[in-house]
Amino acid sequence: MRLKNLTFVCLFVSVSTIAQKIVVLGSSVAEGAGASCTDSSWVGRLKQYFKDKKEVINLAKSDYTTYQMLPHGTVCPTDRPKIDSAINITTALALSPEILIIAMTTNDISLGYGINEYFRNLDIAINEAKRNKVKHIYIATSVPNGNANDNKRHLLFDQRNIIIKKYPFAIDIWGILEGDGFKPKKETNSGDNLHPNNAGHRLIFEEVLKSILATSNP
Repeated sequence: MRLKNLTFVCLFVSVSTIAQKIVVLGSSVAEGAGASCTDSSWVGRLKQYFKDKKEVINLAKSDYTTYQMLPHGTVCPTDRPKIDSAINITTALALSPEILIIAMTTNDISLGYGINEYFRNLDIAINEAKRNKVKHIYIATSVPNGNANDNKRHLLFDQRNIIIKKYPFAIDIWGILEGDGFKPKKETNSGDNLHPNNAGHRLIFEEVLKSILATSNP
């Protein structure tokens, strides 16, 4: 009888540990662009922080938009990117995450896609996560893009504001990176007028971690 109980306890601990995953969907900033190394990126720092508690899986990829993350079977318009089944919402949910972070920051607007398209795709991914009973879903805002024209910089700011108002667990990374004229601060920019440097990634990590610790069991 004692052996059976021990087996049950070991199995319970094993399953519980495996189930505690954080999955990140995103584009270049989430992939780590601008940081000097992966460990200095905000997702890398998140991995280090949770290394003994949760597995952090990064599915972010540079240049990707909300279209690539749409569910398996989605047929995108011919003038938009196709889904990437290796790193989309369906693949993310197959990992059974406890926490899902979506950080599709600038590419949709920068490529001229409508802001309504962005939110339609984002809502599709969020609804998929809810149907799969993901406990905590966090949406990161856009970041300032100094390479974009005035109109697109304003649209990215609008995108940020809508995210904050629309989603209960929005993470405002725009606010910690913005300088003058909807452009990045020099102190936290890598030099390309878009991606954060190590200091910027640290600030993003701190903001993400604050949101996670405030709303979920660390």
